[in-house]
Amino acid sequence: MMKTLEKRMAAREGFTLVELIVVIAILAILAAVAYPVYTGYISRAHDASALEQLGSIATAVQGLAAGEGKTVKVILVETQDDGSIKSIHAYSASPATADNEIKLKDADLQQLLGVTAVTSITLDAQSDYAKGATWNGSSWEAGAVTIPQAAAGG
Repeated sequence: MMKTLEKRMAAREGFTLVELIVVIAILAILAAVAYPVYTGYISRAHDASALEQLGSIATAVQGLAAGEGKTVKVILVETQDDGSIKSIHAYSASPATADNEIKLKDADLQQLLGVTAVTSITLDAQSDYAKGATWNGSSWEAGAVTIPQAAAGG
């Protein structure tokens, strides 16, 4: 009987269907675990790229405000749908209002940031910050921003 089993095992070539299905199932489970981890790394990399640019903007804005003897408490970065910067506004108090806005000269910002136009800066379009960003004095928050407008008649 042992000899028959040994002959059958020696003559066998390849894998059975069950063995192949088990291997495929194991690979599918590994992929299901690895994919969310991978996408998390990618998302954090996009955000880090955008935060690097926002950090440069914050430094430039604070430098310009300090030159005028003012302290920045809030910075609002308004963006287009593609992540390109539409405008940058700085405020000396929180909450940001039109009354406490620090007027920034685009030419000064462009020089400090080393760009030909502030609108040429594009935050990583796949980051959360591409929809806008608010600096609250210590950190950046992602999300669309609303630029305060001066009150009518005032």
